Amino acid sequence: MALSSRSQLRELALAGDCWSVHASHLFEVTQSGDLALLESLSLTGLSGTIQQARALSAMLQALPQLARLDLPGNRIDNEGFLLLAPALNGLQSLNLAGNVLDDQVAASLAVVLAGLPDLVELDLSENCLRQEGMEAVAAALGSSAPPLSRLRLSGIRVRGAG
Repeated sequence: MALSSRSQLRELALAGDCWSVHASHLFEVTQSGDLALLESLSLTGLSGTIQQARALSAMLQALPQLARLDLPGNRIDNEGFLLLAPALNGLQSLNLAGNVLDDQVAASLAVVLAGLPDLVELDLSENCLRQEGMEAVAAALGSSAPPLSRLRLSGIRVRGAG
């Protein structure tokens, strides 16, 4: 993957091995400001390591125009999400489907969601959230403006802890 200086790239999608192979180059390019116009980033097939979450968080903080972030099926756990959370500013669309987020991170997730006033799309499908977690998310979304236009929760069975 070769990205020229001051790229005009607005959308980038990487899957599986592409991330592993190109992560360090992508990080360097992002940190130099060469992807400053990027509006949409989709990464799938990550292994969910803490190192990847740290690198991704640093990269996201260097993308001021990013409005859409798709991270489905990356095995991001609670600790990984907490590392990403400070970098999730200004998003209009957030896809965290198919990760391993559970009720232990729900309060932090709710804080992040409440701090995203432009968020109109959210996908939390196929995570491990239960009733307590979904109540925290619902409370955060209930106070958001504008309200979501698309919310995906497929594969989440909202019920008590027992």
